[in-house]
Amino acid sequence: MRFTGNLLFVLLRAVVAVSLKEVVHNRGSPAIANSSPNVAVCILGELRTFGMPAVHESILQAVHAWNADVFFHYHTRYDPVAMAGAHRGGAVACEENRTAIHGFSPKSTRQIPEIDKCSGKAAVQFVQLDNCFRDAEDHARKAGKQYDVFVKLRPDFLIMHPVPLPTFTEPTDLNLYGSHDKSDLAFVMTKDGLDRFRSQTNAQSLRQCLSIEPVVLNCCWEYVLEMFKKPLLKQWDIPGGLVRNNMTLEKSWGVNPTKLMKQLNGDGTLSCRVVGTPA
Repeated sequence: MRFTGNLLFVLLRAVVAVSLKEVVHNRGSPAIANSSPNVAVCILGELRTFGMPAVHESILQAVHAWNADVFFHYHTRYDPVAMAGAHRGGAVACEENRTAIHGFSPKSTRQIPEIDKCSGKAAVQFVQLDNCFRDAEDHARKAGKQYDVFVKLRPDFLIMHPVPLPTFTEPTDLNLYGSHDKSDLAFVMTKDGLDRFRSQTNAQSLRQCLSIEPVVLNCCWEYVLEMFKKPLLKQWDIPGGLVRNNMTLEKSWGVNPTKLMKQLNGDGTLSCRVVGTPA
């Protein structure tokens, strides 16, 4: 696959040749920093704008740069009424693009079922996330290996260009690196960090679909877990943003949203067949 826009093509391809070993190599640090860690990436959530070439190709570039195995857990239960809300930016959803998904050569692809026993959004999201990471761990066991680093990405998050994964100096590093003020877009942690992620009191309650008060606007799991708060939460400067539609880039950093969206619209890489559009 390739971008038709020269600008984005250059930006995305410029660093894809950088290997993960080069990214994390640091002679002054032990353990993980001196090796090529095994990386598992969970791409998780409603597909929404994933079908736009600019979006899914940008995620693919990052996955390749990290030499990561992909686990794709998604759903297509688009709610046009909810997405029309002002805080959603009039978000749209592209039709499911199986070809784009298969392009990631995922180790596992699952359509997320509705979790009827959980009524709270925070619990539903946490269970979905934990299931994806457990899927990765199960694959690793069968393959006779272990993942050192776990990454969570959303399918509607445009990564302007691949950036190095955070340098974990040792496997017992418990820090979690998240994407600025919206850490559920992208975050990274070690295997030991994942164990801590699951062992927190609030995490165990969410896994059991228990309500936790107060949860801001009945949302979301990252607001109630200790690891998603300082000092354990560290900032990960991964440039890009949340693509709501072909005109709006939200929760963005490291880019000029207006300029970028204008460029991508001119290239046609933000086009897709929207759900519900007549053939």
